Amino acid sequence: MTPEIDAGFAQIAQERIARHPFLYHVWLPLKRARSLWLDTHSQYYPFEGELLPLDDLDDDIHQQYWLPLFAFLTFIYTILGIAGGWFLLETRDFAARQWVLLAALMIFLRLGFFATLENPEPRYVVEIFPFLSILGGIGLLRIGTLVKLMSKS
Repeated sequence: MTPEIDAGFAQIAQERIARHPFLYHVWLPLKRARSLWLDTHSQYYPFEGELLPLDDLDDDIHQQYWLPLFAFLTFIYTILGIAGGWFLLETRDFAARQWVLLAALMIFLRLGFFATLENPEPRYVVEIFPFLSILGGIGLLRIGTLVKLMSKS
């Protein structure tokens, strides 16, 4: 690509940003964050690929089984992590709230930073999942306790 062509594309980009700054500075990073978070995170497995569209999944490497499973696990980790964070906040214990704040800062600052990059890779948000797993474990424990209490009454 010649410098003139590159400058032409830069000018087009600047014009689009000037026309719709909200789309560029807010909406696009939110879409990137969603894409980073809801990825299947299967880059290091033989069945790696894109989950959608479902018609394009490769049956030879069993993507139709593994990619939906990995997407479902991401969904479950997310729901359990949110539940665990909620239960910790509900305890009104200062140390528990500090831990939720730490986890939230680790998760949202990292995700927010990578969402502002033009070419983020989902593998960089995998480091968030240990914190999410801890919150999810707390959520599972609390849900199990609630189920036991409800079954006794």
